Amino acid sequence: MGSQATIEGVAETPSIMFSIIVPAYNSGLYIGRCLDSVLHQTFGDFECIVVNDGSTDDTLAICSRLASDDTRLVLLDGSNDGVSSARNKGLQAARGEYVLFLDADDWVEPTWLEELSRLCPGQDIVQFDFYEVGTEKKAIHIDSSVDMIVQGDGAVVWRRAYRRELVADLRFDTGIKAGEDYLFSVQAFLRSRSYRHLNSFLYNYNIENPHSIMHSCFAENFGYQLLVTSKVERLLKDRGLYEAHKANLRRRYYWCIREICWRWLTQNIRSGRRRNIAIKLVNHFLKMGWN
Repeated sequence: MGSQATIEGVAETPSIMFSIIVPAYNSGLYIGRCLDSVLHQTFGDFECIVVNDGSTDDTLAICSRLASDDTRLVLLDGSNDGVSSARNKGLQAARGEYVLFLDADDWVEPTWLEELSRLCPGQDIVQFDFYEVGTEKKAIHIDSSVDMIVQGDGAVVWRRAYRRELVADLRFDTGIKAGEDYLFSVQAFLRSRSYRHLNSFLYNYNIENPHSIMHSCFAENFGYQLLVTSKVERLLKDRGLYEAHKANLRRRYYWCIREICWRWLTQNIRSGRRRNIAIKLVNHFLKMGWN
């Protein structure tokens, strides 16, 4: 039988190599494919921690059925507190030497863990390539560096394996609903002392889920993206690293502005709301300055 536990009471598990954290909210259309791709890995030394984030569809039932058949699947059932909280619960429960994140609407290639198992030992972070899957399947290669992460290139957390000791005390900011990956990735890269890139396309990123964050309200998104970029700016200043990364941070701000302008032109927004958004945006940059 698989293991199901409440968030408050997670039992100790034996030492394993990988902990895969899957936050799931109303993912009934996708979660079966996602978990099936994990449970059919060619490398079996892992635990898959699924955090049901208060789903109201059949997500929990699907996960419970799969967990009953495979002891490597650990199901945590909690209230709807958001993806950051769900990932944090997974981090708290993780027992593997390395931590991986997997979104419930995505899936992985069969050799995902096998290939990582050969490169991970001795590394703080190991990154891999992925496919962007929509009407077409596009191969994406980004060999990240700290500079690239600061400017936001490839900052999503599911692109890499993290040594658990490196991120054991890191948590996702539950007050941020967009860009939480960016802050976590910057913090992890600033801590890391060793990094490798695995030139294999191992992850399938589904861009057609209409309920994903990329399809949500742009006004709220841009506010959070600016907020999290400001948090990274403060982090860099506190560590005396701002001057070294200032140009990359500005590129991140410019990206935010570009996305805002593009969505502004393509989405139907009431004039009064446009005015409020513009005022907030201008005030943000006036306060931030460009020195």
